Amino acid sequence: MVRPINRLRACMQRVGEGDLDVQCSGIRTNDEIGALARGFQEMVEGLREKRLLEKEMLSTERLAALGQVAAGVAHEINNPLGGMLNAIQASPGGGRVGMQCAVEGHHLLLRVEDEGPGIDTEDIQRLFEPFYSGTGGHGLGLWVTYQVISQLGGSIDVLPRSPGTVMEIRLPFPREDRPGRATCKQPTEVPA
Repeated sequence: MVRPINRLRACMQRVGEGDLDVQCSGIRTNDEIGALARGFQEMVEGLREKRLLEKEMLSTERLAALGQVAAGVAHEINNPLGGMLNAIQASPGGGRVGMQCAVEGHHLLLRVEDEGPGIDTEDIQRLFEPFYSGTGGHGLGLWVTYQVISQLGGSIDVLPRSPGTVMEIRLPFPREDRPGRATCKQPTEVPA
């Protein structure tokens, strides 16, 4: 009677130390001690399954996090390209889209111009609202752009002109006068 109890106690001690691979076999009695040993073994098997599920969940969470990072990187790469495209679409055939960048004091100035029909004054007020699109898009591109620029301490202004639109972005630029630092004042034009 003492031997099965000592075996069961030894198995319990190993599980208490974190060993879930323990096999508490050898206790084959048909009394209460045998029932206790079988119940204990079932509990250990349940704990093993739980540990395996936790490992799988952790792996799945890591893959999901990696997917979110990849989606974020792809989105950030597409944002500038989308702005140059959301401008090319606005320009009529043969129109031009221009981009200039310059350093003004402690700010980097980015200026994108198109020769499209322009933006109505009432639309300018809503241009940076989420899900608002005057062009049939999904309405998140300029909202995300506005959020990122704001978080960086910058500003974005929409200036109507005839024909077309000008968007000016100012970003803080802690400038240090170092040799070899170039400015980008030459306009870059993309045929529409």
